[in-house]
This record gives sequence, structure tokens and C-alpha cells, in this order.
Amino acid sequence: GPVHTVSLSPFLIAKYEVTQLEYELVMTGHATLSANPSDNLGPAPASDPRPVEYVSWDDLHLDDGFLERTGLVLPSEAQWEYACRAGTSGPYAGTGVLADMGWWQGNSGITTHDVGGKQANQFGLHDMHGNVWEWCKDVYDPTFYGKSEALLPNPLATAGSVLRVNRGGDVYRFTPHCRSAHRAADVPVHRDDDIGFRPILPLP
Repeated sequence: GPVHTVSLSPFLIAKYEVTQLEYELVMTGHATLSANPSDNLGPAPASDPRPVEYVSWDDLHLDDGFLERTGLVLPSEAQWEYACRAGTSGPYAGTGVLADMGWWQGNSGITTHDVGGKQANQFGLHDMHGNVWEWCKDVYDPTFYGKSEALLPNPLATAGSVLRVNRGGDVYRFTPHCRSAHRAADVPVHRDDDIGFRPILPLP
């Protein structure tokens, strides 16, 4: 907050969180990064369609990393929230019921799940709520959205802390953490079994 109108240039965003198989196909042969970093959180068996995790913000931005290899980028926080909300204004998109839209502490069994197992939002995007946190491009500035820069086209926080934004909640979290508007952050070197990503392609 505060609630305000954002102007964004056109972009495409992944329908799902990047899966373990997709990450492996892109990253096999990298000089320093594992192509299979995931911890496979929880009791569910390892599965190629589960979201990749244990990937840090810095890993994604390394030379010859996933983003450079694919030509994709992380969404800004504003792009991510626009995609998550999909034209809605309530806490959760789609049906408005978190259990329909994502995996969270109340239905996940504290394990990640194959992407696409819950309903899509109004833009056809899955797992924007829950499953794993998703890295965004922004530096985390707790007061950014009260500043004049946030009203400019394509707002992007580039200062304000040493942290980087992640959004969407995960399988450990309670309902407030999975809201469209909830903001979280970690240091850019942080890897964990509940943080993944969903890239975008800016359009001309």
C-alpha cells in the first residue's frame, strides 16, 4: 500500500512456476550451478513438474545463469501483482477462495505440489498463490509504494535495503501470506526449499 494505479508496458509471464525439469533442461552443463538444486520439500516423491526451489536471486542473475541462457527476466513486483490479481481486487484471484487457487499451510501437507494442480486465475495463470515464493526483480523498500516513484510507468524499486522481493506465499504459510498484496523479501544469496520463480518476457 497505499492502493494506487500502476501503468505497465506489455509483457508475457509464465503460466506456471518454473519446474524442476525445465530448470534442469536449461541449466545442465553450467560451470558452477547444479541443474538439480531442489530439496523436494516434504513427503511427496520427487517429480519433474514440481516447482524448482533452492535457487537464489543471485543464482538467477549469474553470468550464464537461467535468465541469461533463456533471455527472460524476473517480473517487477508491480508486474507480478498485476499478473496475480488478474483484474480482481480481493485478497485472492480466481474464485477468491485460497483453497481453490493454491497450496498453503491448510491444504498442502507441508510439501510442494506439481504446478497447475489448482485453478487458474482470470489470466490463465496457476499457483500465483502458495506452493513456492517467487522472486521478483525489485530491491525491497518497505516504503516504496508510498513514494512518487511508484506512480511512474513501470515502477521498480532499486534501493531501500539489501533484500530482494519475493511474492505469493508458500506451502508453509497461512492465508495472509498468500494474498495478492502480501510483500516478503530475502537476501539475494538466500536459497530455501520454498522459494522458486516465474520469469517474464517484456514485449516491444
